[in-house]
Amino acid sequence: MAPRFDDLFAFGTSVCYLRVYDGAGGESIALAVHLEDSPGPSVFNAAEVLMERIAAVFAGPCRLFVIFPEIGETWTEVHGGASQRDATFHADVPHAEVQRLAGEAVGMPPAEECTAAGLGGSRHPLLALIPAEEEPVGPFDGMDIVAVADLPWAHNPFRCAHRARFEAIRGHYDKDFDGHIPAGAHFFLHLDAEQLAACPYHQHDWVAIADASIVLLEGLTPASERRDVFSAAAELLPDGPDREQLVCLFTDPIVWSPGHTSITNGQHRACALKASGATLCAALIGGERRYEAAVGDARRRAQSDLAAYWVEELGRKRAARP
Repeated sequence: MAPRFDDLFAFGTSVCYLRVYDGAGGESIALAVHLEDSPGPSVFNAAEVLMERIAAVFAGPCRLFVIFPEIGETWTEVHGGASQRDATFHADVPHAEVQRLAGEAVGMPPAEECTAAGLGGSRHPLLALIPAEEEPVGPFDGMDIVAVADLPWAHNPFRCAHRARFEAIRGHYDKDFDGHIPAGAHFFLHLDAEQLAACPYHQHDWVAIADASIVLLEGLTPASERRDVFSAAAELLPDGPDREQLVCLFTDPIVWSPGHTSITNGQHRACALKASGATLCAALIGGERRYEAAVGDARRRAQSDLAAYWVEELGRKRAARP
């Protein structure tokens, strides 16, 4: 049986490739493929919005599985009703299991074809949502120095060793999206050195990596390429995992738009940087040039964010009293 929907699908400011099946078990199965040129957040970062849109269009919830073909061949199931703002995730679902649930063979497009035009065709109406290609720029244009304390708190540490602890803490705060701010601050303050060390992201010298990233960034020019990053990193840190993380800050950077309350990419590394005591590091902030990095203390920032929430919450409760 062919899927009852097999096309590009718009949700929020994003576009994905979506197939919806009447599954073998009688439940609806939705498979969402991330598009490389989607104009908004990915199928993972905007999972709640995608779930709500699917439920509205197809008259009820579906079991939703998402995938990034350029990263791997396994799916991630998104859990949570369409009325919930906080999805949870079950990673590494094999393709064979997805096919079993769908009740038929499910083809996976090659990563190089996972664009709006590649999967929707050159005349698809949703191509109007895809921005025109900009003039080519250097691969590190948009990177700048950021204050580690300014980076947002974790909002969805789905592969964290302490994910269950985060979920328990998250339940104490507002269900709206920005409720993750005090929850993330609370989570950060709640972890001791032994618990932090259990996470592989924290098993690096992030102070040295952050310091090296600033030196490396300041040495780059508009003509610099990826090979220049590898060469510079080899001069700054010895061969090993720390150097690999330094290179990763440029080849797969922390992505954050100053003023936004969540990180687009790199929230685990941001947590490790905060815990290490690093103060400044290189990150991708796009065209936001009005931002100025001011050194701060991550723990004090967490305490401040947490206190501000409860002061506001107590004020709301007082105002609501008859």
